[in-house]
Amino acid sequence: MSYLGYSKILARDFLSLFDKPIILEIGLDRGQTALPLLYNMSLYCDEFKFIGVDIKLQSEFTEQITQLGDLKLPGDKERGKKEAEFYETSSMTWLSTKSLQEKYRGKIDLVMIDGDHNYHTVYNELKMLENFTHERTLYICDDYYGKHSQLDNFITETGAEFQRNNKHLGEPVRLEKKGVKNAIDDYLRESPWEWSVLTCDGTEPCLMWRKDHLNLKIVFNDDKRKFRNSKMVVKFNNNPISVSTLFGYCDTTIPVFNNKK
Repeated sequence: MSYLGYSKILARDFLSLFDKPIILEIGLDRGQTALPLLYNMSLYCDEFKFIGVDIKLQSEFTEQITQLGDLKLPGDKERGKKEAEFYETSSMTWLSTKSLQEKYRGKIDLVMIDGDHNYHTVYNELKMLENFTHERTLYICDDYYGKHSQLDNFITETGAEFQRNNKHLGEPVRLEKKGVKNAIDDYLRESPWEWSVLTCDGTEPCLMWRKDHLNLKIVFNDDKRKFRNSKMVVKFNNNPISVSTLFGYCDTTIPVFNNKK
């Protein structure tokens, strides 16, 4: 699914805090997340770089990308401060590419994971992302709750024809443990860092970050938990967040990943 409701608050309240944020989205589909996020970043960020990875760049998406007037794409002659680049490959291949590891080592500020929804893929994506992220990186992982939370899904078996027969995907890896949530929980428990995890009622993704360097809440101005009037309150270095003047907030709901450093 797309991260419905998150695009504006991510761009306005989180990414705008960085001089030139770098964003990695794994799993673009038809651009349900990328397009509104790119639009909002163009409003709230003077500079940015968006990186998209998918096993198939669909024409419905790529045609719309070319219509974003202030977005600099590879091959454009004019230089721009708002950049995007897209890779047609698997997440595992992209994350294991040495030249990309060197280019983006410790530089990615926001990671969105919505690729193949199975334990093996998600767990290994998180491990490999350690080469690219830093202490203030925010992760958003789809299907922490939802139909693939406890069950594996392999796109080579259940996807559209162009996905089932895609040259970038190998044979499914089936393990005893299954599902996106189990993969994320195991990664966080084994990690040398302390993590916070936030979920919001009625949505499938989870947000996660390293506890000692970042703190955030999603705040709603009404009691219906509508994202349209929400905001993301962000503090670096884990400073306390005050929400006393606001109606309500979506707080961390899984305070279990307090591991040794």
